[in-house]
Amino acid sequence: VDPTQCGCWHNGQHYPVGSEFWTDNTCSSKCTCPARGSKMVCSALSCGEDEVCKIQDGQRGCYPAGTAICHIYGDPHYSTFDGKLHHFQGSCNYTVVTGCDNSSLGFSVTTRNEHRGSQSWTALNSVALSLNGLHIALRQRKAVYVSLSIYTWE
Repeated sequence: VDPTQCGCWHNGQHYPVGSEFWTDNTCSSKCTCPARGSKMVCSALSCGEDEVCKIQDGQRGCYPAGTAICHIYGDPHYSTFDGKLHHFQGSCNYTVVTGCDNSSLGFSVTTRNEHRGSQSWTALNSVALSLNGLHIALRQRKAVYVSLSIYTWE
């Protein structure tokens, strides 16, 4: 056997030439067995801002963060990101989604419910998106309101 094809050893385990793997479950270090020689080459790495370290299709790696969908409609019905359906009455503003604490985006979606003809039931009045100083509100009768605060991107 050609010595350049013998592969590499790492922590007592053999890896074929050309193979690569993450050394931990947080994707903070990745090792590669180069085409020549038998010494493993390891580098400190991390997943991107919009990625998570997970196993997908049997392979650990950095993958795009998952997506989820919610629906809001009627008097008021909320189908949440976890797939649960909620029906409730209340004439309030509700925060539907907001960015995580470590998110660089100032992001939120809110709704407003109002009483409609009776104090015993409410319906969705508006949906608003706020993103880094931009505020867009979708209201009744297809009215759209947009406002923008001065924001400096850093």
